[in-house]
Amino acid sequence: LMFGSNHLYAFHHPDELQAAIANNITFREITYDIAQEEIAAVAGFDMDTSEKSREQLLIREELLEILPMVEEANAISQELDRKVDFEIVLLSPEARGLSSGRAETFIKMTNLESKLDWLWSRNQFINRKYLMQEMYQNYIEGEDWALPDERDPFTESSSTGVVIGMAMVYLQSLAYMIDMREHLTISDFKGSEMGKLRVELIPSNQDGKELDIEDDAFVDSPSELLGKKMNFYVCINHALGLPAKYRETWCEFRFYTDSKLSQTAVMPNTRNPEYNYRELVTFPVVTNELINYLSDCCLHVLVLGRYKEPQKVQNRTAGLKTKDMVMSKVLTRGKSVKAMQPQDSHSRLENFTRMAKMTFEQNTMKKKLQRLENKM
Repeated sequence: LMFGSNHLYAFHHPDELQAAIANNITFREITYDIAQEEIAAVAGFDMDTSEKSREQLLIREELLEILPMVEEANAISQELDRKVDFEIVLLSPEARGLSSGRAETFIKMTNLESKLDWLWSRNQFINRKYLMQEMYQNYIEGEDWALPDERDPFTESSSTGVVIGMAMVYLQSLAYMIDMREHLTISDFKGSEMGKLRVELIPSNQDGKELDIEDDAFVDSPSELLGKKMNFYVCINHALGLPAKYRETWCEFRFYTDSKLSQTAVMPNTRNPEYNYRELVTFPVVTNELINYLSDCCLHVLVLGRYKEPQKVQNRTAGLKTKDMVMSKVLTRGKSVKAMQPQDSHSRLENFTRMAKMTFEQNTMKKKLQRLENKM
């Protein structure tokens, strides 16, 4: 039995204990780490250590370290009635806009009244947890514990940017000097669709003029580009069907070895923003590394936004304490617990990635065949 975040009791039923002693049966010693592993397993995290990579074992250790902190933060939130709930999520490198790396532990903070949520990094959450502990200490000592919003660890400013989702842009068509013009799915970290993003990759000549079929720039093999100059446009035209809770949105991405992020214009007050982003990318000399990048990698375009100011509306949770609101959330989510499990979220994102890659490869193959037919 776990009381709070740091009190663990092992309970043995008296009859079962006496029977075990009579039959010389020994019980496994229950430790704090074992309890945390069981809690994490029930939450849907894979805690089995067999046949795990070093990175997976590292994630497991991070989970065991952060889990009691999250439990403590939730306990303080309920005691102080802060209307906030915390839970652990694992974000893949793709969900963070990266082409490589390992999954990292983040904390999702949900405002139970507005239903808005924010993702905090592990370090950001730990820093806030210390402020939560200070608030709670002042509370139990009868001192003034309330803090202004800008210092309150349980609040987040609506001006804070949040990731709405990510669109994966495979670059293989550029390796054959073929244009790509698609509406791509915007997927959040759970693999759920958040809208569509219109993206175009268009090869150009030395003067920046877009190339078309008549220009006959198509190459049979990417190796034909080695040592040559390469120009193409990256265009992010618009998004469609974004969630209505954002007052403004924009896109960010980092291409190849760029040291800085590229960003579209910030578009306010629309679910279908026109970004009209267009950038000419130039490589004076095509290298093997660039060809490998275009052939095998993809561009991760993050779609970000800022929430609208939450409206105070009456709902079925109005007047409830934080503890009751958390219970209501758990019961509601229990109807589809399987869909909320971390492994399932990761699997959905992997399936989305695999399908996106297959679609791009098919489109590239169709255009290659079309260019070959035109040559003949």
